[in-house]
Amino acid sequence: MIWDCRNTPHRLSGLVGLTFFIIILCLCSHKPSKIKWRPVLWGFLLQFIFGIIVLRWDWGTNKFSEIANLIISILDFTFHGTDFVYGFLSSPPNICGMHPVLAFKILQVIIYVGALVSVLYFYGIIQAVLKRLAWLMQFTMGTTATESLNACGCVFLGNAESPLLIRPYIEKMTNSELHALITTG
Repeated sequence: MIWDCRNTPHRLSGLVGLTFFIIILCLCSHKPSKIKWRPVLWGFLLQFIFGIIVLRWDWGTNKFSEIANLIISILDFTFHGTDFVYGFLSSPPNICGMHPVLAFKILQVIIYVGALVSVLYFYGIIQAVLKRLAWLMQFTMGTTATESLNACGCVFLGNAESPLLIRPYIEKMTNSELHALITTG
């Protein structure tokens, strides 16, 4: 990273901003001495490794391009179905700067993705993926199982539904775990 930025040091300004936010958060903490640095450092390290895989390796770039194309093709089903059902309300002609009606274009994507996630959840695919991701987070970051499962669940299920995965354990969680639950989703 430093080698890439040797001629353009202003590209490291994001790292300075990140350090600044960590310092501010430590200063605003009630008990800065009780901060567990393992999850913080592992979180940044995992993001950095993920970024290297995606941006620097052709294999990572190609895999994520394939995933992006798959998602685009899945969303195209939504757009074609919406155009079929609602006609020009979802794809108006370009007359006088007319824009699509929100309820007939964007909300249909949200409904479709929600239904798709529900089907994947019904067949156990989401649970299998969440189990592996939560294990990785728990192993590397040292977070509890409930914190890890909730954080991974936010990716697929959203902020409102992911706490339902750990609902039986919420009343037994510590204040620190509840804070992590709230901040992750």
